[in-house]
Amino acid sequence: MKNKFSIIICFLFPLWGLGGYCFSQNLKGKVVEKSEKEEEVLVGATLHWKNTKTSTQTDAEGKFSIPRTKANLLIISYLGYKSDTLKITNDTDLKIVLLAENTLNEVVIRSNSTVFDKLSPRQSEIITTRALAKAA
Repeated sequence: MKNKFSIIICFLFPLWGLGGYCFSQNLKGKVVEKSEKEEEVLVGATLHWKNTKTSTQTDAEGKFSIPRTKANLLIISYLGYKSDTLKITNDTDLKIVLLAENTLNEVVIRSNSTVFDKLSPRQSEIITTRALAKAA
């Protein structure tokens, strides 16, 4: 009887230890941007569960994997795009599309003073951190 009990224990403890590992689910998916021609992946988009410290970022292919928590609101953000909050139910593989907040068509650089380098044929300027701090 004691031998049967020890055999049962030997089989149950490994299963008990793997139980949490086997049943813990990760939410997986991909974050993309819908452009005019095709979908482009967003590398480095941040995803985090609302009111928790659990977060992750997308990889070079726009894919992510984040452990599930008790929270069911997933916040997705990326610089230059509208943040989105999704209520997650039982989905395990998502495709999230973010919309551009505004499009930057043109950049204008202005200069107050110039520095000429003897080696460079182009006009250049040195901007210090003090100048940036004063401008802000």
